[in-house]
Amino acid sequence: MYTLADRMKAVTLYLNYDRNSAAVRRELGYPSKRALKQWVHEYETTGALHDGYRARPPKYSQEQRQAAVDYYLRHGRSLRRCIQALGYPNRETLRQWLDEAGARKYRLTTKGLPPSKVELTFEQKRAAVFDLCSRDGSAQTVASKYGVTRAVLYKWRSDLLWKGSPVGARKRRKQKLSEDKDALLAKVESLQEQVGSLEEQVHRLRLEKDILEATAEILKKD
Repeated sequence: MYTLADRMKAVTLYLNYDRNSAAVRRELGYPSKRALKQWVHEYETTGALHDGYRARPPKYSQEQRQAAVDYYLRHGRSLRRCIQALGYPNRETLRQWLDEAGARKYRLTTKGLPPSKVELTFEQKRAAVFDLCSRDGSAQTVASKYGVTRAVLYKWRSDLLWKGSPVGARKRRKQKLSEDKDALLAKVESLQEQVGSLEEQVHRLRLEKDILEATAEILKKD
């Protein structure tokens, strides 16, 4: 069971991390989401955490925990498949067991970082994109191979196949030409409006001139 110091540390991190329970479990490896909520509720209600939790017998034996971890590792690293096959535990508990055993997917990367923080070289990214485009299985299998998420993998594909290729360059040039064309059309339209205004002013001045000349002729006759 967790000591008072362990529970207080989890509650403090939870409050410091804007009530993000996942961030707490990533850093500490414990507790379950439900247990953390109970601790926080107790702390916010009473202003402290009481000591003296009675140790209760674990719901699952160590053999059951190890069997779940082993099944997860040997059968595609799928939480759903593992729980369906064994009939226990829930997803949250299984994640906790895997974290404690160092068996989560991101633990398998060379630097031990979560998928979103894995740093690969350009050559590795290119190889990952090649594997993605030529794969026979799922994209998730390729993503797991390189320790990243599918979203990251697809972003690399977009970067390499569009931004860094002649096709991508042509696409950007076409987009730039389209934007330039729109700007020029807008400028021409503005100039046409200005020309129309000038023509109207010239017509008015000519009309005033004709009136003045006619008036002058009348005055001469008088």
